[in-house]
Amino acid sequence: MPSPSLRVHEVTSMPYSLLSNTYSVGGVQWRDRTLLDIGSGCSDFTAVLREQGADAYAVDPAYADLPWLISQSTASNNELSKSTGIVLGDSKFHEHFNAEPQAYIAASADSLPFAERTIDRIYNNRLLAVTVDSDPDFSDAAVIEMLRVLKVGGAIVTAGVIPPNQLRTIYGGNEDSIYMSELDAKLKALLQRHTGKLGKVARTNPRLGGYVYTLTKGRK
Repeated sequence: MPSPSLRVHEVTSMPYSLLSNTYSVGGVQWRDRTLLDIGSGCSDFTAVLREQGADAYAVDPAYADLPWLISQSTASNNELSKSTGIVLGDSKFHEHFNAEPQAYIAASADSLPFAERTIDRIYNNRLLAVTVDSDPDFSDAAVIEMLRVLKVGGAIVTAGVIPPNQLRTIYGGNEDSIYMSELDAKLKALLQRHTGKLGKVARTNPRLGGYVYTLTKGRK
């Protein structure tokens, strides 16, 4: 099992300032495109994308209980800071949630309230990387559902796990490194199961560390 610090890292609501580097996204490249950020929690990723002109939506079942979500996010951020020294600043989430509530949808990744082939790109920060181990049936159903709503040529972009060499630098110890290597292999296998005629999987390693997988939907 992963250490407490890893569990915190998995559930923390990461801000746009970090995710934009992880996903290599920013500026006006997605203007007028329909984007989803699934399992987004209290991240301001959607808020900033909408400011840049994208038709972006945050999807998280926890939006049905916002006070609980905020308390969990605050506690996770505080623990992450204590255990790793990583400090997450204030985001635009709270202000934007109140100003544009229609952009925040209380739904699960395996049951998305969108029609087929209507989404250009779907982001998720380690959602699949975590559930592929803890709930493989859910992660499998989530990928199928994401592919359903994606347009042909659209893509699922998922932040995976931190490479073992960087993991040792950040957290120390060997047990977590072994666990994360196994997790990365499971995530890769999950996405590859859904390629076939649908598309292809590519993996990149961004500047801030951590593998990012992109599953592009092709024609059947």
